[in-house]
Amino acid sequence: MAPTIKKLSVNKETPFTRRILVSSEPGVGKTHLCGTAQDCAGMADVLICDLDGGSSTLLSRGDMAGVQARTVAEVEQVLWLIANRDKSVATIKTVVLDGLSELSRKELADSANDAAKTNSRRDANANELRDYMLVKNRMLRILRMARDLPVNVVITTWVKKIFPMKPGTLQADTTQQPTAIVPDISESLRPTLMGLVDDAWTYVYDDKTGRRYLYTANLGPVSSKTRDSAVAAQMTTEIDGKVLPVIVDPTFPEIFARYAKAYGV
Repeated sequence: MAPTIKKLSVNKETPFTRRILVSSEPGVGKTHLCGTAQDCAGMADVLICDLDGGSSTLLSRGDMAGVQARTVAEVEQVLWLIANRDKSVATIKTVVLDGLSELSRKELADSANDAAKTNSRRDANANELRDYMLVKNRMLRILRMARDLPVNVVITTWVKKIFPMKPGTLQADTTQQPTAIVPDISESLRPTLMGLVDDAWTYVYDDKTGRRYLYTANLGPVSSKTRDSAVAAQMTTEIDGKVLPVIVDPTFPEIFARYAKAYGV
């Protein structure tokens, strides 16, 4: 069959969907932010796929669906249901993979432990190159499944701060300002993860102002991106006379409204 070539444009006759990565330090409020998607007509109903036990933040809402998934295999089962529009998830418009950093760590620990059960020379507490390759391929499989779903996808991770090295050593100098703040996922997986999503945003809390800031593009050491210049132009805020790639105290209804303005959907 010959490939279909068509004009690239927003199809207003089909549901608008987006793939979003939100990274922050623990406690900033990633899961709470994800919960606000249930308040957005373009994103509800929301299914929280709890990878690290953080969904208890949303228990008091009482209006969201949730499922625990502690292994890649369990995540695959959830994504398969959504991909095949199983009746149990027929109303779901958004799936949240909440806690990808923890899932990756657990898969690495399980890989070493499983290898040690059949190989007396293996240390159950230490990973080898083979473990990293296996886990990378498993994680890529679910990320590609998520990318191809017919619904919105939100993925959360922790952040990793990269510091300059102490002169003449291989030790990070944590007394200096970080040179980069990136999603806390393996270095081999991070570029692919950033490429698979439309938007990769970093979420921070400012103790001085008591406000939360969602960085939507690279700013200083923060690594973020927003796909499509029309969307990126909407994901800004004027702060002290400067237009910055930041959304202050964001919610998903506000974010989705900015998508609608950019694309006219």
